[in-house]
Amino acid sequence: MLAAVAKSLDPDRAHPERVTWALVGISVLFFVGLAIGVSVGVRGEDLVELILALVTAALSLLPLVLDQARRPSERHVLLSVFALVFILGFVLPVFVIFIPAQGPEDAPSYSFSALYPVDIIRGQLSTILGLVCLLIGYASPAGRALTAFLPRFRRDWPPPAALAVAILMIPFGWSILLSGLFGLNLASLGSGFYSVFGSSYVYGIALLSIVYARHKSPTALLMLFVVVPITSFFGLFTGSKTAVLIAGAMVVLSIILVQRRIRARWLVLGALTATFIFPVTMFVRADILQQNTLSAADALRNPGATLTRVAAFMTTSKPEEYFMDGLLAVVGRMDCIGAASVLIRDTPGVAPFQNGRTLGLFFVAFIPRAIWPNKPTITIGRYITDVYGSGPEIDSSTAPTQLGELFINFGYPGIIGGMLFYGIALRIAHELLLRGRPTTPALFAAVVIILHLGTGFQGDTANNWAVTLISLVPIIFAHVAVTTLFPTRQRPLAGFEPSSGNPAID
Repeated sequence: MLAAVAKSLDPDRAHPERVTWALVGISVLFFVGLAIGVSVGVRGEDLVELILALVTAALSLLPLVLDQARRPSERHVLLSVFALVFILGFVLPVFVIFIPAQGPEDAPSYSFSALYPVDIIRGQLSTILGLVCLLIGYASPAGRALTAFLPRFRRDWPPPAALAVAILMIPFGWSILLSGLFGLNLASLGSGFYSVFGSSYVYGIALLSIVYARHKSPTALLMLFVVVPITSFFGLFTGSKTAVLIAGAMVVLSIILVQRRIRARWLVLGALTATFIFPVTMFVRADILQQNTLSAADALRNPGATLTRVAAFMTTSKPEEYFMDGLLAVVGRMDCIGAASVLIRDTPGVAPFQNGRTLGLFFVAFIPRAIWPNKPTITIGRYITDVYGSGPEIDSSTAPTQLGELFINFGYPGIIGGMLFYGIALRIAHELLLRGRPTTPALFAAVVIILHLGTGFQGDTANNWAVTLISLVPIIFAHVAVTTLFPTRQRPLAGFEPSSGNPAID
């Protein structure tokens, strides 16, 4: 009796019974979604789009469902979080944009692309191929075997040391952010440098969240209550949706990785918050910043007037129109299926296969522009705009999605090989950083990796992977500094696995 009670109270217990119920629930939702589609008149090719979207959603939820049979400390939460990206980018746009469309529909950011249902279906089949390869790569023994040759973060950081690192990172990142707002162009030193160090405040918020989630530190919680609103406040004046949402998103993502739980209410709250914020940021960009002809510094010079105009916009908007504008903006901003479908349809007809040329830019990214002033641009958004997007007369950078970029390089073999690589890389990250009871620096690195790989999957491959790896360098330097200042080896946490022979980052 006592043993049963103790088991029920164990926060690290598995819930295998949930797997059955979840699989039943997914099956029910599949058929309910299909029935609703048919009842509202979805027919022909649109019905095929609906079925493929539901299949993609079911595959994306599979890692999360199977994780319920594991203890939280054993869950593969990196894979589960990354798989949810496919629902956001490859499923929701089908429901919101392409199935309701009458006739050909332009992909968001791809003017004049005129996608027909058959184009979307081809993109959906490619997405399912890539998602299956991702899962196969993750489940293969390759990732786990390779971790034997890679170092781990074996020493933990004392909470005061972690707080000190966060206290240094946040003002440093803010200073770079504000210097950019007021005209100091640090990006000229190198886009990788600017991206990583300019995001220091984001990483600092993640570190504070990890300290709070692991140690229930009241200091960390108090700092979060101060730092998160200030960061979102600054972000509002830039008109950037990401800048407003990123602080809160980092708190949630960090807690997910510490607790190994993805709670449904977080997903719902995130979706509602994004839907609420997007119309505001679009108003700031279009009205206050006058289509970005003004800078955030101009808006900050009179913050009271700016906030008054924002409040007036919100109070005078009709709720139903506000919600629909927000929903369409969120889904359009996260679209991956439309972008990938354009590239898959138009290659090699519009442009020849790149045969790895865009992917090879990854190796160029690590050479500082200060050393190589004429270094080529690492991102390919300008090329995508010129060839596949709005055209060379438009000064813009269009995201290709990494699935689309894999295709324009090697076709379907590129999607297969690239997504197998993704799965193996995520498994390596899990084994090195999250297996057992990880240390604070390991959790910190895991947050940074999933942040860039998840949010960057819509963008180009070389730059995203380069920024991900460069972002780990400051964490390694911080780890060396902390373990030097606090040389006593920390006692491993309960549940920590014994050494597997990996070299340690000491």
